[in-house]
Amino acid sequence: LPQKTWSSATRFRWSQSYYTAQDEWALDSIYIGQQCPNMCSGHGSCDHGVCRCDQGYQGTECHPVAALPSTIMSDFENQNGWESDWQEV
Repeated sequence: LPQKTWSSATRFRWSQSYYTAQDEWALDSIYIGQQCPNMCSGHGSCDHGVCRCDQGYQGTECHPVAALPSTIMSDFENQNGWESDWQEV
């Protein structure tokens, strides 16, 4: 895109001039702009090639601030401990 069109508010409209009630179409994975490192790991937005990370994520690729759990410490037999063993996602 020409530089004068760069804006966080630039909008695009896709339209289909003719269709019937049986027609279907969709857009998938549309991104227009400079690519961010690792597409911000899915936890941020890309602003002219720089990741703007969601809360709880940081760095050039939006990695979690706190390490994610890597083990399960439950045998799934006792429901009473589930609240303390598991975080809400």
